[in-house]
Amino acid sequence: TLRHRRIALWIPEIDVWEHIHGMLRHTAGNFAGDFAIAAQEYGDGVLLEEEGLRVSALHNTHLPARADGAWRSFGFAIEAEGKKVVFSGDTGGVGELLPLLEGCDLLLMETGHHPPVEVVRQLQDADALPGMLGFIHHGRAILNDREGQLRELRALLGDRVAILEDATTLEV
Repeated sequence: TLRHRRIALWIPEIDVWEHIHGMLRHTAGNFAGDFAIAAQEYGDGVLLEEEGLRVSALHNTHLPARADGAWRSFGFAIEAEGKKVVFSGDTGGVGELLPLLEGCDLLLMETGHHPPVEVVRQLQDADALPGMLGFIHHGRAILNDREGQLRELRALLGDRVAILEDATTLEV
């Protein structure tokens, strides 16, 4: 028999997981396997710290807070082996990321709601540029003119900026 594993799932709204899990239980095989998912809510602060890996969350205003005041949208800092990567996901604005950016080697910043050239200028104005900036989750500016956007970004940051695609690998 297969060993029963426990997989930790951190989610900002536990009831969202409960609904997803309820739906999955009605699929072929009833979402049964050799694992159990242990879901737990999280908020601001350290989510995981073990074996040289530290993951921290900081809320943002991309989504409004719940009625109980809990936040539903977060950015993350992942630190390991002396390196720091910040992942923005969607955000209410570049300024919300600033507390995460000190010592940041790579910022993965979404462009679905934020024009990339404007993001760079805001980071420059805040004196918060990371070592490398990778744009993800592309919005219209990149989808409509990827090469033009890349030229503008490179004029501002040189090789310290990249427009990333799925399955891109970067060395930090």
